[in-house]
Amino acid sequence: MTFLGSSEAELLNIMLNQSLLEEQSVLENDMVSKAGATYGDVYNTASTSIILLNECIDEVDRNSYLFMQYLSQTRASLMLALLSAVRKHETQTYMNLRQALESAVLAAYGLSKPDFSEHGSITEDKMITLNDKVKSKAYSWLQKEFPTHSKNIKALKDHINSYAAHSNFLNSASTFVNKGHGFVCNFFDTNNIFLIKSQIWITADTSMGLLMLITDVVKKYPLISFIKGLDERSNILLSEVRAQRDNLKELYKSKHRD
Repeated sequence: MTFLGSSEAELLNIMLNQSLLEEQSVLENDMVSKAGATYGDVYNTASTSIILLNECIDEVDRNSYLFMQYLSQTRASLMLALLSAVRKHETQTYMNLRQALESAVLAAYGLSKPDFSEHGSITEDKMITLNDKVKSKAYSWLQKEFPTHSKNIKALKDHINSYAAHSNFLNSASTFVNKGHGFVCNFFDTNNIFLIKSQIWITADTSMGLLMLITDVVKKYPLISFIKGLDERSNILLSEVRAQRDNLKELYKSKHRD
């Protein structure tokens, strides 16, 4: 037996880790490329809803930069949520959805309060100090001016906070299998088509809900304008999301009847 020196062992360890990362990346890319075929209409609706949120704005006022900055984060977070779901990373799906909710609320608030002073301040040495009260102010504003949207966002955030925001017995089980005679620790979640479809559907529902929030806020604070035909495209997607919700409910009932 030949023993490796410390530098050789470190190099071998790096090579093995890189190989593992590359292998997982290839598997994830394959899952994404096959997502449409694997999950069907629910995936297509989710991806289309995210695309619509990315394409919905026609013109912006220069004072809307805070809104656009937060909206950019909302869009990215929703895309990451969808990618996480089809790549079988449930906890990351929900964490990205939470980020999307928070940034969308701040984006909406930015239409009402477009001045940077609401969000932070710049010191004499050009350092940015964040306003740690802006989130609570934004949620209070939302509850007062758009109570239905506020209620829906709070319900989903509460669910995420109770289940996925912190490690617990339930969400840690997604990558772990106890076979009785041994344990299996996986990088990917256990393959459960129903749960993955549910996560994809929640992403679509969240995307459409946030789009409806933004369109309602813009009616009162018109710092941006939307593309033509947005209402028609939104209504089509909303009907698809509702139909898929009903289908998933029926599938859940049939699974538990069996």
